[in-house]
Amino acid sequence: MSNRASLGHIYDQLKQDGYIDSDAMLQQQDDDKTNPWFIEGLMGCGGWIAAFFLLGTISICITTVFTALDETTIGFTLMVIGVILTVGTVAFNRFRKDSGVFVSQLSLMIHIAGQSAFFGGLFVAFALWREDSTIVSALAILITMQVIFIWLYPNVIYRFIAMLVIAGSVIAIDSTITVPILNSIVVGILFLLASLIWLDRLPVQWQFKQMRLWHPVAYGSVIGALGILIYEISNRFYLDIPSSTAHITGGLLTAGLLLLIVTLLRDYEIVLTSPFAIAVLVFATIVSVIVISTPGIIAGIVVILLAFRRRNVILQGIGYGFLAGFIVYYYYWLDVSLLMKSIILVVTGVVLLVGRFGLNQLVTIPDAKKGISA
Repeated sequence: MSNRASLGHIYDQLKQDGYIDSDAMLQQQDDDKTNPWFIEGLMGCGGWIAAFFLLGTISICITTVFTALDETTIGFTLMVIGVILTVGTVAFNRFRKDSGVFVSQLSLMIHIAGQSAFFGGLFVAFALWREDSTIVSALAILITMQVIFIWLYPNVIYRFIAMLVIAGSVIAIDSTITVPILNSIVVGILFLLASLIWLDRLPVQWQFKQMRLWHPVAYGSVIGALGILIYEISNRFYLDIPSSTAHITGGLLTAGLLLLIVTLLRDYEIVLTSPFAIAVLVFATIVSVIVISTPGIIAGIVVILLAFRRRNVILQGIGYGFLAGFIVYYYYWLDVSLLMKSIILVVTGVVLLVGRFGLNQLVTIPDAKKGISA
Protein backbone atom coordinates (compact mmCIF):
# COMPACT_ATOMS: atom_id res chain seq x y z
CA MET A 1 0.00 0.00 0.00
CA SER A 2 1.41 3.39 -1.01
CA ASN A 3 2.20 5.98 1.68
CA ARG A 4 2.04 8.90 -0.76
CA ALA A 5 -0.32 11.70 0.24
CA SER A 6 -2.94 12.74 -2.28
CA LEU A 7 -3.02 16.24 -3.78
CA GLY A 8 -6.27 16.93 -1.93
CA HIS A 9 -4.71 15.95 1.40
CA ILE A 10 -1.71 18.22 0.78
CA TYR A 11 -4.01 21.09 -0.18
CA ASP A 12 -6.14 20.60 2.95
CA GLN A 13 -3.02 20.57 5.10
CA LEU A 14 -1.72 23.79 3.54
CA LYS A 15 -5.12 25.39 4.03
CA GLN A 16 -5.23 24.25 7.65
CA ASP A 17 -1.76 25.68 8.32
CA GLY A 18 -2.84 29.06 6.94
CA TYR A 19 -0.79 29.07 3.74
CA ILE A 20 -3.93 29.10 1.56
CA ASP A 21 -6.89 31.27 2.46
CA SER A 22 -9.64 29.76 0.35
CA ASP A 23 -10.48 27.73 -2.72
CA ALA A 24 -9.95 30.79 -4.93
CA MET A 25 -6.50 29.57 -5.98
CA LEU A 26 -7.79 26.31 -7.41
CA GLN A 27 -10.76 28.06 -8.96
CA GLN A 28 -8.45 30.57 -10.61
CA GLN A 29 -6.30 27.79 -12.04
CA ASP A 30 -9.40 26.13 -13.49
CA ASP A 31 -10.58 29.42 -14.98
CA ASP A 32 -7.22 30.01 -16.65
CA LYS A 33 -7.63 26.79 -18.65
CA THR A 34 -11.09 27.43 -20.04
CA ASN A 35 -9.80 28.96 -23.31
CA PRO A 36 -6.87 27.97 -25.59
CA TRP A 37 -3.79 30.12 -25.38
CA PHE A 38 -4.30 31.71 -28.81
CA ILE A 39 -7.82 32.78 -27.87
CA GLU A 40 -6.46 34.32 -24.67
CA GLY A 41 -3.83 36.12 -26.72
CA LEU A 42 -6.38 37.53 -29.14
CA MET A 43 -8.54 38.70 -26.26
CA GLY A 44 -5.52 40.41 -24.70
CA CYS A 45 -4.67 42.15 -27.99
CA GLY A 46 -8.30 43.23 -28.18
CA GLY A 47 -7.94 44.85 -24.77
CA TRP A 48 -4.85 46.75 -25.91
CA ILE A 49 -6.57 47.96 -29.08
CA ALA A 50 -9.63 49.06 -27.14
CA ALA A 51 -7.41 50.92 -24.66
CA PHE A 52 -5.56 52.59 -27.54
CA PHE A 53 -8.74 53.99 -29.06
CA LEU A 54 -10.23 54.90 -25.67
CA LEU A 55 -7.15 56.70 -24.42
CA GLY A 56 -6.54 58.29 -27.81
CA THR A 57 -10.03 59.79 -27.86
CA ILE A 58 -9.68 61.07 -24.31
CA SER A 59 -6.24 62.53 -25.09
CA ILE A 60 -7.59 64.45 -28.09
CA CYS A 61 -10.38 65.93 -25.99
CA ILE A 62 -8.00 66.91 -23.20
CA THR A 63 -5.48 68.42 -25.63
CA THR A 64 -8.05 70.85 -26.95
CA VAL A 65 -8.60 72.11 -23.40
CA PHE A 66 -4.86 72.34 -22.62
CA THR A 67 -4.21 74.85 -25.41
CA ALA A 68 -5.59 77.67 -23.24
CA LEU A 69 -3.71 76.69 -20.05
CA ASP A 70 -0.21 77.40 -18.80
CA GLU A 71 2.40 74.71 -18.14
CA THR A 72 1.87 74.56 -14.37
CA THR A 73 -1.88 74.09 -14.71
CA ILE A 74 -1.39 71.47 -17.40
CA GLY A 75 1.04 69.60 -15.18
CA PHE A 76 -1.22 69.52 -12.14
CA THR A 77 -4.19 68.52 -14.31
CA LEU A 78 -2.24 65.60 -15.71
CA MET A 79 -1.23 64.58 -12.20
CA VAL A 80 -4.87 64.55 -11.07
CA ILE A 81 -5.89 62.49 -14.11
CA GLY A 82 -3.02 60.10 -13.46
CA VAL A 83 -4.01 59.62 -9.82
CA ILE A 84 -7.63 58.92 -10.81
CA LEU A 85 -6.63 56.34 -13.43
CA THR A 86 -4.04 54.54 -11.30
CA VAL A 87 -6.10 54.43 -8.11
CA GLY A 88 -9.19 53.41 -10.06
CA THR A 89 -7.49 50.51 -11.86
CA VAL A 90 -5.80 49.32 -8.66
CA ALA A 91 -9.13 49.29 -6.82
CA PHE A 92 -10.87 47.57 -9.74
CA ASN A 93 -8.31 44.78 -10.01
CA ARG A 94 -7.99 44.17 -6.29
CA PHE A 95 -11.73 43.94 -5.66
CA ARG A 96 -12.68 42.18 -8.88
CA LYS A 97 -10.22 39.34 -9.33
CA ASP A 98 -12.37 37.27 -11.70
CA SER A 99 -12.16 39.67 -14.67
CA GLY A 100 -11.30 38.10 -18.03
CA VAL A 101 -8.24 38.61 -20.18
CA PHE A 102 -9.82 41.40 -22.23
CA VAL A 103 -10.80 43.43 -19.17
CA SER A 104 -7.51 42.81 -17.37
CA GLN A 105 -5.43 43.95 -20.37
CA LEU A 106 -7.66 46.98 -20.90
CA SER A 107 -7.21 47.86 -17.24
CA LEU A 108 -3.43 47.33 -17.54
CA MET A 109 -3.13 49.80 -20.41
CA ILE A 110 -5.24 52.36 -18.54
CA HIS A 111 -3.09 51.89 -15.44
CA ILE A 112 0.13 52.43 -17.42
CA ALA A 113 -1.43 55.50 -19.04
CA GLY A 114 -2.33 56.79 -15.58
CA GLN A 115 1.21 56.40 -14.31
CA SER A 116 2.56 58.05 -17.45
CA ALA A 117 0.14 60.98 -17.05
CA PHE A 118 1.11 61.46 -13.40
CA PHE A 119 4.85 61.29 -14.11
CA GLY A 120 4.55 63.55 -17.15
CA GLY A 121 2.45 66.03 -15.20
CA LEU A 122 5.04 66.02 -12.42
CA PHE A 123 7.74 66.80 -14.94
CA VAL A 124 5.78 69.64 -16.52
CA ALA A 125 4.38 71.19 -13.33
CA PHE A 126 7.76 71.50 -11.61
CA ALA A 127 9.93 71.83 -14.76
CA LEU A 128 12.13 68.96 -13.62
CA TRP A 129 14.13 68.90 -16.87
CA ARG A 130 16.04 72.10 -16.07
CA GLU A 131 18.65 70.63 -13.70
CA ASP A 132 20.32 67.26 -13.35
CA SER A 133 19.41 67.03 -9.67
CA THR A 134 15.71 67.44 -10.40
CA ILE A 135 15.87 64.84 -13.17
CA VAL A 136 17.41 62.38 -10.74
CA SER A 137 14.72 63.19 -8.19
CA ALA A 138 12.03 62.51 -10.81
CA LEU A 139 13.61 59.18 -11.71
CA ALA A 140 13.82 58.25 -8.03
CA ILE A 141 10.09 59.00 -7.74
CA LEU A 142 9.47 56.78 -10.79
CA ILE A 143 11.40 53.92 -9.18
CA THR A 144 9.44 54.36 -5.94
CA MET A 145 6.17 54.28 -7.88
CA GLN A 146 7.11 50.98 -9.51
CA VAL A 147 8.07 49.39 -6.20
CA ILE A 148 4.76 50.45 -4.64
CA PHE A 149 2.56 49.35 -7.53
CA ILE A 150 4.33 46.00 -7.87
CA TRP A 151 2.62 45.20 -4.58
CA LEU A 152 -0.63 47.04 -5.17
CA TYR A 153 -1.41 46.20 -8.79
CA PRO A 154 -1.98 42.45 -9.22
CA ASN A 155 -0.96 41.98 -12.84
CA VAL A 156 1.82 39.67 -14.01
CA ILE A 157 2.69 41.66 -17.14
CA TYR A 158 2.85 44.94 -15.22
CA ARG A 159 5.15 43.49 -12.59
CA PHE A 160 7.58 42.33 -15.24
CA ILE A 161 7.48 45.72 -16.99
CA ALA A 162 7.93 47.52 -13.67
CA MET A 163 11.22 45.72 -13.00
CA LEU A 164 12.47 46.76 -16.44
CA VAL A 165 11.41 50.36 -15.75
CA ILE A 166 13.41 50.28 -12.51
CA ALA A 167 16.52 49.05 -14.32
CA GLY A 168 16.01 51.62 -17.09
CA SER A 169 15.63 54.41 -14.52
CA VAL A 170 18.93 53.42 -12.92
CA ILE A 171 20.61 53.60 -16.32
CA ALA A 172 19.05 57.03 -16.89
CA ILE A 173 20.31 58.25 -13.52
CA ASP A 174 23.83 57.09 -14.33
CA SER A 175 23.77 58.73 -17.75
CA THR A 176 22.59 61.98 -16.16
CA ILE A 177 25.02 62.38 -13.28
CA THR A 178 27.53 59.55 -13.99
CA VAL A 179 27.50 57.46 -10.81
CA PRO A 180 28.77 54.11 -12.12
CA ILE A 181 28.94 52.57 -8.64
CA LEU A 182 25.14 52.75 -8.63
CA ASN A 183 25.05 50.26 -11.50
CA SER A 184 27.14 47.78 -9.53
CA ILE A 185 24.95 48.06 -6.45
CA VAL A 186 21.68 47.70 -8.37
CA VAL A 187 23.00 44.72 -10.35
CA GLY A 188 23.93 43.04 -7.07
CA ILE A 189 20.50 43.76 -5.56
CA LEU A 190 18.61 42.50 -8.62
CA PHE A 191 20.60 39.28 -8.77
CA LEU A 192 20.13 38.78 -5.03
CA LEU A 193 16.37 39.22 -5.42
CA ALA A 194 16.24 36.81 -8.37
CA SER A 195 18.30 34.23 -6.46
CA LEU A 196 16.05 34.44 -3.40
CA ILE A 197 13.01 33.83 -5.59
CA TRP A 198 14.36 31.03 -7.79
CA LEU A 199 15.97 29.27 -4.81
CA ASP A 200 12.74 29.46 -2.76
CA ARG A 201 14.43 31.38 0.04
CA LEU A 202 11.54 33.79 0.65
CA PRO A 203 9.21 33.26 3.64
CA VAL A 204 6.83 30.36 3.09
CA GLN A 205 3.77 32.57 3.49
CA TRP A 206 4.99 34.85 0.71
CA GLN A 207 5.77 31.91 -1.54
CA PHE A 208 2.24 30.52 -1.33
CA LYS A 209 0.09 33.63 -1.09
CA GLN A 210 2.09 35.72 -3.58
CA MET A 211 3.19 32.97 -5.94
CA ARG A 212 2.10 34.79 -9.09
CA LEU A 213 3.88 37.94 -7.91
CA TRP A 214 7.38 36.54 -7.67
CA HIS A 215 7.90 34.86 -11.04
CA PRO A 216 7.53 38.01 -13.19
CA VAL A 217 9.58 39.95 -10.63
CA ALA A 218 12.33 37.32 -10.88
CA TYR A 219 12.34 37.40 -14.69
CA GLY A 220 12.34 41.19 -14.66
CA SER A 221 15.18 41.29 -12.13
CA VAL A 222 17.37 39.02 -14.26
CA ILE A 223 16.71 40.80 -17.55
CA GLY A 224 17.01 44.23 -15.90
CA ALA A 225 20.37 43.33 -14.35
CA LEU A 226 21.65 41.94 -17.64
CA GLY A 227 20.49 45.11 -19.37
CA ILE A 228 22.47 47.25 -16.93
CA LEU A 229 25.56 45.10 -17.58
CA ILE A 230 25.14 45.54 -21.33
CA TYR A 231 24.83 49.31 -20.86
CA GLU A 232 27.91 49.41 -18.66
CA ILE A 233 30.18 47.43 -20.97
CA SER A 234 28.87 49.18 -24.10
CA ASN A 235 29.45 52.70 -22.76
CA ARG A 236 32.61 52.25 -20.74
CA PHE A 237 34.66 54.45 -23.04
CA TYR A 238 31.95 56.86 -24.13
CA LEU A 239 30.89 57.75 -20.59
CA ASP A 240 34.36 57.46 -19.05
CA ILE A 241 33.29 54.67 -16.70
CA PRO A 242 36.32 53.65 -14.59
CA SER A 243 37.57 50.07 -14.86
CA SER A 244 37.25 49.70 -11.09
CA THR A 245 33.46 49.68 -11.50
CA ALA A 246 33.68 46.44 -13.46
CA HIS A 247 35.79 44.92 -10.68
CA ILE A 248 33.23 45.95 -8.08
CA THR A 249 30.40 44.44 -10.13
CA GLY A 250 32.46 41.31 -10.72
CA GLY A 251 33.25 41.04 -7.00
CA LEU A 252 29.59 41.28 -6.03
CA LEU A 253 28.60 38.70 -8.65
CA THR A 254 31.44 36.41 -7.55
CA ALA A 255 30.18 36.52 -3.97
CA GLY A 256 26.69 35.75 -5.25
CA LEU A 257 28.01 32.89 -7.40
CA LEU A 258 29.83 31.26 -4.49
CA LEU A 259 26.79 31.66 -2.24
CA LEU A 260 24.63 30.12 -4.96
CA ILE A 261 26.97 27.14 -5.31
CA VAL A 262 26.95 26.60 -1.55
CA THR A 263 23.15 26.72 -1.55
CA LEU A 264 22.92 24.21 -4.39
CA LEU A 265 25.35 21.85 -2.71
CA ARG A 266 23.28 21.94 0.46
CA ASP A 267 20.05 21.41 -1.47
CA TYR A 268 21.54 18.30 -3.07
CA GLU A 269 22.75 17.14 0.36
CA ILE A 270 26.43 17.32 -0.57
CA VAL A 271 28.76 17.95 2.34
CA LEU A 272 30.61 21.23 1.91
CA THR A 273 33.86 19.67 3.15
CA SER A 274 33.72 16.84 0.61
CA PRO A 275 36.32 16.76 -2.20
CA PHE A 276 33.66 17.46 -4.82
CA ALA A 277 32.33 20.56 -3.05
CA ILE A 278 35.81 21.93 -2.39
CA ALA A 279 36.85 21.32 -6.00
CA VAL A 280 33.76 23.08 -7.37
CA LEU A 281 34.20 26.09 -5.07
CA VAL A 282 37.93 26.38 -5.87
CA PHE A 283 37.32 26.09 -9.62
CA ALA A 284 34.52 28.68 -9.49
CA THR A 285 36.73 31.05 -7.51
CA ILE A 286 39.63 30.71 -9.94
CA VAL A 287 37.42 31.30 -12.97
CA SER A 288 35.73 34.29 -11.30
CA VAL A 289 39.06 35.89 -10.41
CA ILE A 290 40.29 35.47 -13.99
CA VAL A 291 37.18 37.10 -15.51
CA ILE A 292 36.41 39.54 -12.68
CA SER A 293 36.92 42.50 -15.05
CA THR A 294 34.20 41.07 -17.32
CA PRO A 295 31.24 40.65 -14.94
CA GLY A 296 28.92 39.63 -17.78
CA ILE A 297 30.52 36.19 -17.88
CA ILE A 298 29.93 35.67 -14.15
CA ALA A 299 26.36 36.93 -14.50
CA GLY A 300 25.67 34.46 -17.31
CA ILE A 301 26.98 31.59 -15.18
CA VAL A 302 24.75 32.65 -12.27
CA VAL A 303 21.66 32.71 -14.50
CA ILE A 304 22.48 29.28 -15.94
CA LEU A 305 22.88 27.80 -12.46
CA LEU A 306 19.56 29.27 -11.36
CA ALA A 307 17.94 27.81 -14.48
CA PHE A 308 19.44 24.41 -13.68
CA ARG A 309 18.10 24.58 -10.15
CA ARG A 310 14.56 25.30 -11.34
CA ARG A 311 14.67 23.22 -14.55
CA ASN A 312 13.55 26.45 -16.23
CA VAL A 313 14.02 26.31 -20.01
CA ILE A 314 13.21 30.01 -20.52
CA LEU A 315 15.72 31.13 -17.91
CA GLN A 316 18.25 28.72 -19.33
CA GLY A 317 17.84 30.22 -22.80
CA ILE A 318 18.28 33.72 -21.37
CA GLY A 319 21.47 32.67 -19.58
CA TYR A 320 23.07 30.84 -22.51
CA GLY A 321 22.08 33.58 -24.97
CA PHE A 322 23.50 36.35 -22.83
CA LEU A 323 26.70 34.45 -22.02
CA ALA A 324 27.38 33.62 -25.66
CA GLY A 325 26.55 37.16 -26.82
CA PHE A 326 28.69 38.73 -24.11
CA ILE A 327 31.70 36.55 -24.91
CA VAL A 328 31.42 37.34 -28.64
CA TYR A 329 31.08 41.08 -27.94
CA TYR A 330 33.98 41.03 -25.48
CA TYR A 331 36.14 39.17 -28.00
CA TYR A 332 35.71 41.94 -30.58
CA TRP A 333 35.97 44.62 -27.89
CA LEU A 334 39.48 43.54 -26.81
CA ASP A 335 42.11 46.02 -27.93
CA VAL A 336 44.75 43.39 -28.76
CA SER A 337 46.09 41.77 -31.90
CA LEU A 338 44.31 38.94 -33.66
CA LEU A 339 47.09 36.55 -32.63
CA MET A 340 46.61 37.43 -28.95
CA LYS A 341 42.84 36.96 -29.29
CA SER A 342 43.45 33.50 -30.74
CA ILE A 343 45.77 32.63 -27.89
CA ILE A 344 43.18 33.79 -25.37
CA LEU A 345 40.50 31.60 -26.97
CA VAL A 346 42.80 28.57 -27.05
CA VAL A 347 43.88 29.01 -23.42
CA THR A 348 40.28 29.49 -22.30
CA GLY A 349 39.18 26.32 -24.06
CA VAL A 350 42.06 24.32 -22.61
CA VAL A 351 41.34 25.56 -19.08
CA LEU A 352 37.67 24.60 -19.37
CA LEU A 353 38.47 21.14 -20.75
CA VAL A 354 41.11 20.50 -18.11
CA GLY A 355 38.74 21.71 -15.39
CA ARG A 356 35.97 19.40 -16.55
CA PHE A 357 38.36 16.44 -16.83
CA GLY A 358 39.84 17.20 -13.42
CA LEU A 359 36.44 17.37 -11.72
CA ASN A 360 35.38 14.08 -13.27
CA GLN A 361 38.60 12.34 -12.28
CA LEU A 362 39.03 13.85 -8.85
CA VAL A 363 35.65 13.08 -7.37
CA THR A 364 32.37 11.42 -8.24
CA ILE A 365 28.88 12.15 -7.06
CA PRO A 366 25.97 9.68 -6.86
CA ASP A 367 23.46 9.89 -9.69
CA ALA A 368 20.64 10.40 -7.18
CA LYS A 369 22.13 13.78 -6.21
CA LYS A 370 22.99 15.22 -9.62
CA GLY A 371 19.79 17.16 -9.84
CA ILE A 372 16.30 17.51 -8.45
CA SER A 373 13.10 18.79 -9.93
CA ALA A 374 11.95 22.22 -8.77
